[in-house]
Amino acid sequence: MKTVLYVNYYSSPVSMRFLDGVFRYAHEAKWNVQVMDMIEEGALKKLIKFWNPVGCIYGANDGIKPKLIKILSGRPLVLMDCDQDFSCPGAGMVCSDAESVVGTVVREFLSMGFGNFAFCGYRGLYPWTERRERMFRRFLELNGRKCESIWIDPVDMEDAHLKSELRRLPRPCAVFAANDDIGRRVLGTCRIARIPVPEAISVIGVDDDEHICENTKPTLSSILPDNEQAGYNAAAMLDDIIAGAAPRRGFYGAKSFIQRGSTRAMRVSDNRVRDAVEFIRRGIANRLSAEDVASHMGCTLRMAEIRFKRTLGHSVKFEISDARINRVKQLLSDKKVGISAIADMCGYTDGSSLRRAFLAKVGCSMSEWRRSGVSR
Repeated sequence: MKTVLYVNYYSSPVSMRFLDGVFRYAHEAKWNVQVMDMIEEGALKKLIKFWNPVGCIYGANDGIKPKLIKILSGRPLVLMDCDQDFSCPGAGMVCSDAESVVGTVVREFLSMGFGNFAFCGYRGLYPWTERRERMFRRFLELNGRKCESIWIDPVDMEDAHLKSELRRLPRPCAVFAANDDIGRRVLGTCRIARIPVPEAISVIGVDDDEHICENTKPTLSSILPDNEQAGYNAAAMLDDIIAGAAPRRGFYGAKSFIQRGSTRAMRVSDNRVRDAVEFIRRGIANRLSAEDVASHMGCTLRMAEIRFKRTLGHSVKFEISDARINRVKQLLSDKKVGISAIADMCGYTDGSSLRRAFLAKVGCSMSEWRRSGVSR
């Protein structure tokens, strides 16, 4: 069995999606994949000698260590998730497609009806940050819109500059955060500055890192890149190089837009209803009832229903059902997650009740939805 080394610059939930794709290809190709996280040069040399791999994949994740690349470059090599401007003769490369990612953000914001836009990122630190800003500005200009840019210091956690910049933005304003970590800082600063989200400022990040996105207040909407397919493509590229093909450059784009509380496309003047909607979204796995939601709102079920109907045009039960099905759709994009697991994660008693609810709500079975590749 052929052995391939996967060297991770750092391990994160996002980088693990790339690895899922590599493992999927490895299963088909009958490879043995050995994963090494945050390894130093001396240890890497010894492990290469021990395993004698037929090829290597370096999960750069924007962290290029020339000494590691030099050690790996003695055999077929693919750089995973490196910046597209980086040059490494003799190695294949799989890079993020900024046009696909940024285009998805712009389409989502424009479909929400925004007229004011801003970009938030790090200048002079990562080339992809400024590339996304340029692309965001270009796509907006194509649609007759303008964009303001906010550049922040990655180590200045007090974010005094960010606070003053957010306060002066015209409202309502759509803010594109270059990644989820920056999106978290924008939302945190909005809370400190008492800027209402999403009423005054709506925020979209990139990566859909659930450890971040599900733990901000409100939760952070984000672009989910097609990381798993990118990992699969990187492994296939490596296989071609091993077979004698010339190294090439490939790209991966956005897979879907995951909408959360930071971009709720609704005009909710009732703070209790807005908070209740977020409560429902966070508690999907807990088999919430309409009575639970009313209790959270601090009112009777009848009053909760009146508020929901007046504000959203539908019942509390409908909102719970809608939130569950939306989460089911997101989970169906991961073919490794079984139906019974999805049922448990979305508050259904079993797989059968989930299947019936999905068919009634969506009009097709979950397997048909999964086969279609629909991501939203």
